[in-house]
Amino acid sequence: MATMRISNEVLTFEFQGMERFWLGRRTLTVPLRSVRQVAYADRPLRLARGMRRGYLVSGVVKIGVWGLLTGPRQLVYARRGIPGLHLWLDSATVDGGFDEVVFSTRDAARLVRTIAQSIAATEQDGAPPGQNGPATEWAGRATGRAGTAPGPRTGERA
Repeated sequence: MATMRISNEVLTFEFQGMERFWLGRRTLTVPLRSVRQVAYADRPLRLARGMRRGYLVSGVVKIGVWGLLTGPRQLVYARRGIPGLHLWLDSATVDGGFDEVVFSTRDAARLVRTIAQSIAATEQDGAPPGQNGPATEWAGRATGRAGTAPGPRTGERA
């Protein structure tokens, strides 16, 4: 079961068992300064596109790397019935060269707000994330029971 943690300066995605096999990695660490945009995804399965290396059960689950030949290069962990977050990244500063991350989690709405606040604080005065406002530490399971009300419906770039 995949997990995601947010600290003041990084997002850490951790993968277990077969997820590691299909993604080709145990963890992905994304500096918050590398996140260009974040959006709530009501149906994250629809966001994965392009040629893939990974696991797919149509309409149920997608785990792997999408966009291998034509891009954008996406790390995808998406499950039916579980909302997600869609991150657009600066691929030059992210291990693996990912342009996007699509990640299913029941706490997607809260995570989108938290990440967006960190990005806004950084853009406001150019200080690194974590230098403006209170520290945020959050950890949760991707398919845990806790959830929040859905945020705005989006999945398209603004």
